[in-house]
Amino acid sequence: MPKFSTLMDVAFIVEHDCEDTEDISCDLVIAALEKRLAGLKTKGSFDFDREAFGINDTYAIMDKPSTPKTYKVILCREASQSVSVDVTAESPEQANELALKMAGKYGENLTGWEVDDCNDNEVYLPDADSTEEVK
Repeated sequence: MPKFSTLMDVAFIVEHDCEDTEDISCDLVIAALEKRLAGLKTKGSFDFDREAFGINDTYAIMDKPSTPKTYKVILCREASQSVSVDVTAESPEQANELALKMAGKYGENLTGWEVDDCNDNEVYLPDADSTEEVK
């Protein structure tokens, strides 16, 4: 469901003794606005006094596409064989998943990791939480 952003004005009165309206203090304006809001809250719903609010512009809020980042992922095939690979992803979890796919089940897609009778262990993440963003 789409989300929207609406810019609204609130009508309120500021009683003051300044000849030049630019001399009205911020504290006085805020106090008057707080008084107006308190009055609006005690009277009930938004529908009771639409003149208190002015609707200006409404815009649809677009979801910002996430920017992919580079992550360093450590992969192992056995206790004595590990390598770190850089993966571009939107999250560490996605980086882990992509690194495992990139490596292949037995690491056959990684340079120097041949699959033979001695090296038939599956690639795994020794610690999924160790994946870090490359700065």
